[in-house]
Amino acid sequence: MSRHGKITHICLLFTLLPLSDCELITDLAHMSPPEIISFSPASEYADPAEVEKITITFSTIMDRTKTEEAFALKEESENLQGKFMWQDNTLIFTPYGEIGKNKTFTILMKKDAEDLYGNSLKDDFRHTFFTGEELVPPQVINFSPQNGETLKNLNEPVVVTFSERMEIESIYNGFRLNPDVKGTFEWSEDGKIFTFTPVGLYRQGEEYTVEISTDLRDLSGNSLAESLLFSFLTEGGEKPEIISVKAESKNAGKTDELIPTEERSLNTGLNKDDRILLTFNTPVPLEERSYIFGISPSVPFTLDWKTDFKEGRVQFQELLEYGEIYTLTVDDKKYRVEISGDRSVPVKVRALTFCKDISQSVPTFQELHLNDLLIVDDGKTGSFDFYLGHSSESVIDISTFLDAFQITTENNCLSLEFLDIEVDPAVQQSDPPPKENETVIRITANIEDNLVSGVVTISLDRGVKDSLGNLLNEKYTMQVNK
Repeated sequence: MSRHGKITHICLLFTLLPLSDCELITDLAHMSPPEIISFSPASEYADPAEVEKITITFSTIMDRTKTEEAFALKEESENLQGKFMWQDNTLIFTPYGEIGKNKTFTILMKKDAEDLYGNSLKDDFRHTFFTGEELVPPQVINFSPQNGETLKNLNEPVVVTFSERMEIESIYNGFRLNPDVKGTFEWSEDGKIFTFTPVGLYRQGEEYTVEISTDLRDLSGNSLAESLLFSFLTEGGEKPEIISVKAESKNAGKTDELIPTEERSLNTGLNKDDRILLTFNTPVPLEERSYIFGISPSVPFTLDWKTDFKEGRVQFQELLEYGEIYTLTVDDKKYRVEISGDRSVPVKVRALTFCKDISQSVPTFQELHLNDLLIVDDGKTGSFDFYLGHSSESVIDISTFLDAFQITTENNCLSLEFLDIEVDPAVQQSDPPPKENETVIRITANIEDNLVSGVVTISLDRGVKDSLGNLLNEKYTMQVNK
């Protein structure tokens, strides 16, 4: 009996184990969160006459009470009241009032909604629709070939991608290829991607222009937001040759043609902010545009092309250095240029004079040189006259002069009380008179002689500049003895 009982106990144990495994597998199968697999209305625009109810279909059987509590239908920001119905896994909500025209509605299902196993939605669900006409114009979001691209494949299709499904028939009026090429039209299944494939081959060395006009419409009749124009080239044909290379003045708009080194050793008179204009006889292929121009010593630049890719403008991102000689390389030709134009002339201190008593009817001026003896008249108003050379098209920026000016005295040998600054003084004439393209800046000061010896240092740092932005060529320092 005990032997049979023992055997029976073992059999029962093995009988129960498979049942436990099945329950575990069943529990694991219901641990996945439920999903929303469809809803209506599903589009962003809806006819209010066709929207009588809102439906949401789930991937599994839901806890109806919790799901209804998690649901909301909003008109603008106001929750709408209504009644719920269920059909299998589908929630049906019918609002009590009518769905108004030209209104924005939002369907909201919070992730608090649960299935019968207590699993919640992974995220909140939200869908907004408008009960009126769709007025948003379609847009081109991508196209190929790229603008200016050179094609090796002479049968390359033209592909245009739109932001939404388009009216297929409108492409016949909205697409143009010039020169004209026969080909086939094809649309993707979703009506967003248009492909034109030439029946034959493009001509070698030819430029083709594609126009996508506003005659194209979406399914609601909205025209394309803006037309698109782009060009591509085909490989082969004539190699681009240089017609001209010119220096263009940034402000004056004047151009001067540059001569290659083989014909002229140096092109002079260029300015620090000049641009370089390149002109070729045929469009420059895309793969050649990035290296068709160069400059040494190196200066960063941008090269912008006109739509025909025959003309380009080089704009330097840093000012060129006055007095520097650069070598420009355009395709296989070199041009040596010197930055020596009048608009780029740096400010320069040409002379410094001192007057010990500017109040005299006929003041005398002492031109200062390094280690000269400075002769002062105690208690008098003296002056320092700076003779500054500059471009004929500029004037000195006085504020930068004041910031750059400094006088220091060793052993406190002089006491200076600065009184005034004057440009090109007329009452007391400067001696010598200023030359052409030269400005005299006079600083007056009460001067007291402290009866001790020392060195007086007068300086201007490089911050002095003119109205064209040209700086002092170098820091100026004059030391004299007192």
